[in-house]
Amino acid sequence: GRAAVSRGSLARLDQLPPGAKTLLQAAAVLGQRAPRDALSHLVPGAAASDALSLIDAGLVRDDGPTLVFAHALIRDGAYDALLKSRRRELHARAADWYAPADPVLHAEHLDRAESPLAARAYLHAARGEAAALRFDSARALTERALARSMPGERFDGCIVLGEILLDCGRGHDARATFDEALSQAPDDAGRCRALIGAAMVHRHADRIDDALTALAEAQALAERGSLKQALSRLHHLRGNLFFPLGRVSECEAEHRLALD
Repeated sequence: GRAAVSRGSLARLDQLPPGAKTLLQAAAVLGQRAPRDALSHLVPGAAASDALSLIDAGLVRDDGPTLVFAHALIRDGAYDALLKSRRRELHARAADWYAPADPVLHAEHLDRAESPLAARAYLHAARGEAAALRFDSARALTERALARSMPGERFDGCIVLGEILLDCGRGHDARATFDEALSQAPDDAGRCRALIGAAMVHRHADRIDDALTALAEAQALAERGSLKQALSRLHHLRGNLFFPLGRVSECEAEHRLALD
């Protein structure tokens, strides 16, 4: 049973040569499947014989470019045997390895390394998932970012989450999130972004007057701060509001302002 597997795997772990044990614990940080290239990054200079020792002991299987744990309990035992300081160090190295190619794993390893950069990394990963239309994943990542945000860091997360909720058709939740963003905004540029988000929610709910009011408030902030991108966005959105009302010339004028 599970207990027998656990006892047997821990006994084999204790009998490993030091280099093989170090490699096994680094593999456990990477998960059930550990890419060999990533292991080389986590344990520079690891000997090829260390991996062979793990395979011969039946702790991992050779899957070409990847080492695969023979059982989840073996991985759990190797991971639990790590000192917390060493665990954080290895997760930080793993985050560095995944940074160029996998924003989600980059963020998750920063989180497990207890890095203060984890919240921003989760937000970056969420934007990528949203751009790929993986909205459930994007929402979960944004909520992780918000949960790990330091005081004063919640604004960007609220903006991203509001946009994702709106894309998912959850207008009521999106409005509450943009309201929080407005209360957390660090400056006029932030308040302008939150108001544009609120206007988008009103538009989806066909509350045209409320949307126009929010845009008027945003425009005053954008003009005061010469926020060109925000001005372009709000003129474009206002034009989109005018069109279904039959105010076609005003729609065209707003879109020309956005283009300018």
